[in-house]
Amino acid sequence: MTRAESADRFVFVGVLAVLVLGAAGGPGWWNVALDGVIAVDLERTASAPLYGVLAGAFARLPVGEVGFRLALLSALAGAGVIVGVMRAARALLPRDPIASVAPAVLLLVTPAVRDAAGFAGSSIVVALGVAWTAAFGLEHARAPSPGRALRVVAAVAVVVGCAPWLGVLVAAVAAAWLWRRHPEASRVHVLVVGAVALGIAITVLWIGALGRLPGAAFDASATVEAVSRGAGAVVLGAGLLGVAFAAVTGLPAIRWVAGLLAVVALHAFAVDHDPVPTLAVLAIAAAVIPSAVVRFVGTERRHVVAAVAGAPLVLGALLAGPAFGVDDPDNAPARLAADVTGSLPPGPGVFVANRPTTWAAVEYAQRVAGYRPDLELPPPLPPGTAAALAVNSMRGGQIVGSEVPAFGDAQVHLYPQLAFPRGRGFQLLLAPPAVGAPIPLVARYRSQLGAQQATLLALERARYEQQMGRLALAARAAGLTERFGAADLAMLSTTAPSPARPELFRFVPNLDGLPPGPWLLDLLGDDLAWMAGIDTPLVDAPRARRLHGLWRALWRNEIQRSDPRFAELGRVAVDATDEMLATLKRASPTPSP
Repeated sequence: MTRAESADRFVFVGVLAVLVLGAAGGPGWWNVALDGVIAVDLERTASAPLYGVLAGAFARLPVGEVGFRLALLSALAGAGVIVGVMRAARALLPRDPIASVAPAVLLLVTPAVRDAAGFAGSSIVVALGVAWTAAFGLEHARAPSPGRALRVVAAVAVVVGCAPWLGVLVAAVAAAWLWRRHPEASRVHVLVVGAVALGIAITVLWIGALGRLPGAAFDASATVEAVSRGAGAVVLGAGLLGVAFAAVTGLPAIRWVAGLLAVVALHAFAVDHDPVPTLAVLAIAAAVIPSAVVRFVGTERRHVVAAVAGAPLVLGALLAGPAFGVDDPDNAPARLAADVTGSLPPGPGVFVANRPTTWAAVEYAQRVAGYRPDLELPPPLPPGTAAALAVNSMRGGQIVGSEVPAFGDAQVHLYPQLAFPRGRGFQLLLAPPAVGAPIPLVARYRSQLGAQQATLLALERARYEQQMGRLALAARAAGLTERFGAADLAMLSTTAPSPARPELFRFVPNLDGLPPGPWLLDLLGDDLAWMAGIDTPLVDAPRARRLHGLWRALWRNEIQRSDPRFAELGRVAVDATDEMLATLKRASPTPSP
């Protein structure tokens, strides 16, 4: 065993320990939860069949919760990516092996990589295949042999098994590279053996796989945003600069790295917008920067200079926004599932989820934990289809629940008057309920996405109470008791909805594209205050609250529809204003009493 191989093993163990300590321990949200369900069922999808096989094996480990077991698989793959990048950088720059350290550290603190290595998902396994394809390809270029060529094929097989379209592109680049770099006497034999091996692997993996291959969804801006998040911006800049410098100076084998970078970037732009494989190749290219400094200085103490030259890259990554762990929701998805279904009466029944995150949480709780087996959980459906299913189920004598009180389309629509709050969800009924229900506190779920889901649940309950004419209860459901004191709550409790001060909240667009958060509940508070005649100052940000304030002034005849401040908020705000006035049939608002 060489010193480099010993160092690789040491790095692998150390990085693995860091990634496992920072990995998620619960079921996770949305796609993460669905990966857990598929793994428990020993299924595999056509979009990543090899990952399905691996996940199914790890889901059987007698360690922790299923989500943690799959996170352990991701951590192993993440450690393999780091070592693969270091090995590729050493093969690209054999005289400056220390230059491979900075790229490894950059990847370790890049948010996209830490997320991929801390949750269930095939992304980090794809990056593993790409990193080792690069490493084995560079090693083969320096010392061609059938064994090294077949290692390239094996790494390509990992990519094909977890990202088919990317695997096809990588295989094409690898075939061209091996043809040019392999000895002429055996190049045909190597490529034939590789093609046969890939064909057998593809046939075995895709037999019985679920679904179909992913389609095209070109979005360059989404990919660039994902790649450049946090410390990824340093990886992106250093990697592109490294490729450009290597190309100008004629660095051997840079065409191999540039070819891989081109295909992984193209795949990210056109198919899945996954930044991790692209970041892995960029990190390899970033190693050129410290090596270039060594060449410029021309010193014999190459290792010291390379280490010092890599330090600014690491410092830049730390300043750009490093990630030292993942935004672990812990048991929040399980709590969400219990909050929206646990208070429903015993089934048989149906739970109609209107948000994919809710559906995935309940699906995981049912399939993995065996929770509420008396409730059928249909997949997310169009609003009209979901409403028809709910109505037919209720007419058949079944219990029907949802996380929202009203949904549907022009043909079939369920109204909030026919819903009864159960926990933080609702039971849907065919007749109005005779009594109300206690108001729960606003939920507190861990993680950023968990906080968004808590906001949406609180908003649904507050909107339900608002539409039922119980404004004070709406304020309590939204957690606005600190904003509205006792006197304000008394005014809200005695205010009946009036055409003179109609509800405006439902017309307000999200002008800034903000995720659900406290601002949304504050906006609802503005609406409640307006309906009750409580003075509310005009708020400039977010713009949705400013628009609501302008609407209030418009209804009080303090400003006119031609006021330039509407146009300043943009075309969406202007259209929303016209829609609000047309719907409420008040083209010329008159003073309210």
